[in-house]
Amino acid sequence: MGVVTLQVWYALKRPPIHHPLFRRASKQRPPVPSKSLSLLQRGALSVLFAALAYVGLRYFSQLVFIIVFFVPIGIAGIYMTIHGTLAGFYWAIRVSSAIARERERGTFELLSTSPYGPFSASWAICTGCQYYDQTFNGQGAQRVWFSRIFFLTLLLLTGLLSLPEAHGMGVPNNTSANFLESLVNVLELVSVLALAFHIDDIHSTVIGSLVGLIVPLFARNRLDARIGAFVGFLVLQITAYLFIWLIGFALIPELNANLAITGAAAALALPCEQLLVFFAVREGIARLLWSINSLLLDGDVSDLRLLTKGGRLIC
Repeated sequence: MGVVTLQVWYALKRPPIHHPLFRRASKQRPPVPSKSLSLLQRGALSVLFAALAYVGLRYFSQLVFIIVFFVPIGIAGIYMTIHGTLAGFYWAIRVSSAIARERERGTFELLSTSPYGPFSASWAICTGCQYYDQTFNGQGAQRVWFSRIFFLTLLLLTGLLSLPEAHGMGVPNNTSANFLESLVNVLELVSVLALAFHIDDIHSTVIGSLVGLIVPLFARNRLDARIGAFVGFLVLQITAYLFIWLIGFALIPELNANLAITGAAAALALPCEQLLVFFAVREGIARLLWSINSLLLDGDVSDLRLLTKGGRLIC
């Protein structure tokens, strides 16, 4: 990945653990006691669910079959596809709200007098929020990747089973060539999807964090910060995917055709070209946000190397 994205990503994994704002943001809060239903309420819900199940199976069996078997699979597929986007939304809102809260308390301005200024204070709060929520050590991302690996493996096996088979020695050369070409296409598709998932996770986290750093500079309170972070990240995501669709799925196929890249060559080149566009557009947005961050907070990429040296803040 590009220098900016990689350095921000690695810096998020090496927080300033001795900064007071990091300790404040990452401090575990007492858990909220969970509410449980009484025995009578559980019995009433059980009777209600049993009645609904009977009516559904008796009169709407086909609809129940679709709901039970296909809807969960579709929801799981959508979730593991947009997991990076959801994470970006969460971090943009979470980080911006935490910084706005410190501004309301008056502690942000005080700690901004450190040698690295408001950049170090904002960065400490950002990383503190993410370590409080166990971004890099939690099991949520692991479960998502387990689902993705299962999906990609299923896709790979389905593609392999659908390949044109070559039987024995008497098969014409063109059949063997078609088999090899289809095999390469299937392997390439699975690899490109896996890389796209990984790129999206990293870029969404970085972009969401940078949005969370910038928005509180213009927000008057936590509510304004949350709304601004949500809208800002949403606009950036929509813009990114519009550019990706226009360039990767509209312009590049036409460009390949104009360059006489057709057939097997086009089938092999197009997924890699689309992945490159996907990366380049997201990287461009991350670089733009970092430039805005540097302008407003007087932070530079070189500061990240100092702020994260040895996993601690030097100030």
